[in-house]
Amino acid sequence: MRVRSVLSFLRDQRGTTLPLAGVMVLLGIGVASLAVDMGYLYTMRSKVQTTADAAALAGAGQIPNIQNIREEAISLARQNLPEAENGAVVTKDNVTHGNWNSSTRTYVQGSEPYNAVRVVAQRTAANDNAVGLFFARVFGFDEIDIEASAIVLRRDVSGCIVALDPTADGALTISGNADVNLDCGALVNSNSPTAIIENGGACLTATSIATSGDYSGDCLNPTPEIGMPAITDPLADLDPPSYSGCDYAALVDVFVNTTLEPGVYCGGITIHEDAVVEFLPGMYILDGLGMQITGNTIVTGDEVTFYFPPTTTGTSGGKVKGVTQPRISLLIAGTTDVTLSAPTSGYYEGILFYQDRNIPATMKNLFTGGADMELEGLFYFPKSDVKFAGNSSVNGSAWISIIARTVEFVGTSNLYQDLSEVAYSPGAAFVSLHIVD
Repeated sequence: MRVRSVLSFLRDQRGTTLPLAGVMVLLGIGVASLAVDMGYLYTMRSKVQTTADAAALAGAGQIPNIQNIREEAISLARQNLPEAENGAVVTKDNVTHGNWNSSTRTYVQGSEPYNAVRVVAQRTAANDNAVGLFFARVFGFDEIDIEASAIVLRRDVSGCIVALDPTADGALTISGNADVNLDCGALVNSNSPTAIIENGGACLTATSIATSGDYSGDCLNPTPEIGMPAITDPLADLDPPSYSGCDYAALVDVFVNTTLEPGVYCGGITIHEDAVVEFLPGMYILDGLGMQITGNTIVTGDEVTFYFPPTTTGTSGGKVKGVTQPRISLLIAGTTDVTLSAPTSGYYEGILFYQDRNIPATMKNLFTGGADMELEGLFYFPKSDVKFAGNSSVNGSAWISIIARTVEFVGTSNLYQDLSEVAYSPGAAFVSLHIVD
């Protein structure tokens, strides 16, 4: 009987549920507690990394002023990211980190060393700002050190043709028999595998060619540099002109010899065949249909800027095989002879054409037909496309720079620039700051 009672007791499972449940609850609480602490650590690690990134970008902007690099980095970090929460910005000398060389402050990308800045952000017990834990304290872990670093590569590049679209195929296109010779560089932001397209009998020759993506074609001189960090819009801070009301409410149609004055043209300007037109110096605000110059016209103007507001509606290019062409805000076409130059002083110095950054991306700007142009100044079309087509040509005795969403040369269009006799170069300098690690 006693043996049977002992065996019955050992086989009896009544009352085991509660202890097991207690163990599972404790285990669940432990896992949940660990998840809370890990999530919190992840958040803090992200903030410390943000501190390092922002500080490195600020420091790289001070290159080559070595004395200001660390000061600017720390100032930016402390101003926007409180040290108590996001970490202390520190430097570590005599450390080689991957392609980073601290002694020369350079970063090797490909085979080329570039100026760079490395910043380390820390939250450590030594700095009295280690990250405190919550539930892990039960296991004896009160706090933990966190460190993050960032390396920012700085590249100073220049160019007089800049295509800003970040993804477009053919952001810079040269096709047909187009011949483009630049005494300056060409920069393309697109990361597309065909960011630059050259085909047909076309050729592009420049002092340098660079793109964030890749290219196709074999008449690109020199061979384009690929994988370039994208640049920001160099004129992103340029303010549009302020104006109110209309000096000319309706479209100004010009059929005869005319002198036009600066002002607000709310319907735009159209210059028709055989007209001879002079633009007096100043700002022309071209609302409505923008500006079209066509036919056998002669157009001149010194010290002028043409601004296209976001309300410019343009004019339709008609239909080709049933497809409606995009609207055009600026058109220079036909056997026109156009000589225009930008202001040489004042806020809009050097700006010939300025299209508002809020204009619809569907707008186009065309230089086509037999247009013979001697243009001097910057074409700024950040949200729309610029296209040279047909037998259009730009005289090399003047200079132009183009900053546009995309740039295209097709047909037998020609652009030639010889800057040897130009008083000042159109090649703008751009700073590319890129986090590489």
